[in-house]
Amino acid sequence: MKNVNFVHTLSPKKQYEIKRWFYLSSALFCAAVIIMSFFLLPEIYCLYKTKKEIRMLRTKTIEHTALLKNKELLLQKNELLNKKTTKINRYAQHTKNPHPYINAITAIAADTVKIEQITLHKKELSLTVLCSSPKQVAHYMEKLADSKKIAHLKLVSLQQDNKTKLFKAVIKGKKV
Repeated sequence: MKNVNFVHTLSPKKQYEIKRWFYLSSALFCAAVIIMSFFLLPEIYCLYKTKKEIRMLRTKTIEHTALLKNKELLLQKNELLNKKTTKINRYAQHTKNPHPYINAITAIAADTVKIEQITLHKKELSLTVLCSSPKQVAHYMEKLADSKKIAHLKLVSLQQDNKTKLFKAVIKGKKV
């Protein structure tokens, strides 16, 4: 062999072996890459789909947690309102509730009698009313006795006001 530019050249047989080794190594490398990609690509695709699903579930989870907090808040408000409603209902059905007595007194009074003062204490009742005549006071007392909410009515005092010319009557009775 001749030296070319001070480089020792290889024999053609050696060059052929190197060329064959290079081609065979390249082919084996490509085959290995293809085989590895054949096994790895489905795994990579599965990983991609899983990460995409995780992102989607995170957004749904954020919405879900907000809805869950809102639901818990509404349940607490509902429970509080139910407690208040039961208290109100219990009070409305309670025997000490003055509302039915006051309703009966004001309904019977209508336009003829003006109620000045109502005092309810346990089983006792005291009314101060203004009327234009003593007959209206008597009629009002009869209606109160007929209402079956108040019994044992007594006219304690009946006075005429000089300025307004109205009769001021104080009526006492007992709640039924």
